[in-house]
Amino acid sequence: MIQPGLLDHVHPAVRLLAWGCVVAMGQALTGWGLLVGVGLAVAAGLALAREHLHRLARRARFLLLTIGLLFVCGTPGEALLPWLGVLSPSAEGLSMAVLHGGRLVLVLALLALLLEFTPAEALVAGVYGLLKPFSALPRERVALRLMLVLQYAEEQKGRGRRRPWREWLDWLECPDDDAASQTLTLHAAPLGRADIAVLGLLGILVILWIL
Repeated sequence: MIQPGLLDHVHPAVRLLAWGCVVAMGQALTGWGLLVGVGLAVAAGLALAREHLHRLARRARFLLLTIGLLFVCGTPGEALLPWLGVLSPSAEGLSMAVLHGGRLVLVLALLALLLEFTPAEALVAGVYGLLKPFSALPRERVALRLMLVLQYAEEQKGRGRRRPWREWLDWLECPDDDAASQTLTLHAAPLGRADIAVLGLLGILVILWIL
C-alpha cells in the first residue's frame, strides 16, 4: 500500500500542479474512458482515502442530485417515458447527467487522494509556490489566510459543528483573537530531483494527451 511518506520528496507545488493537470485531463474523458477513470479513481479513494472520499461525497450529494435533475429533466430529446408527455426525461439528458456527474465524482475521488497524502501545511506551501510567478499577488497574505481557514475548518470538524457561511466570511475579514495571535511557519523548499522527474513525466503525459 502507498504510504504518505513516499510523497514527502515531491514538492507540494508539483503535487498540486500534477493534480490539476490530471483533473483537467479527466474532464475531457467520455464514454468508456470516463467509466474506467472514475472506477480507478473511486477504487483508489476507497482503498487509500476512504474517510476523505466519504466526507466529500456526502457534502456533494445535493450537487450531484441537482446535476442529474437539471440534465435529465431539462435537456430536450427523445423521451424515455413517452406516456409522461412533456414531463418525460430525455435520453440525451440522461446521457449528459451521467457524463457530468461522472466527471464530478472523478474530481471528488482525486481530491480525496490529494487531501489524504498532502497535509494542510503542504497544501499551503504548494499554493504559495504556484503563486510565485504572479508577483503582483500578495501570496504571503493568500497563504496566511488559507492556512488559517484550514486550521479553523479542522478545529470545527473535530467539534462536530458547522459554521454558517456568513460567519465564515466575517471570520475571514476579522479572525478571532486566538487565530490572530498564532505564528504560522511556511516551509518553502526548492525543487529537487524527484520534482524535476515528476514535471518531466507530467509534460510527456500532457503532450501525449494533446496529440
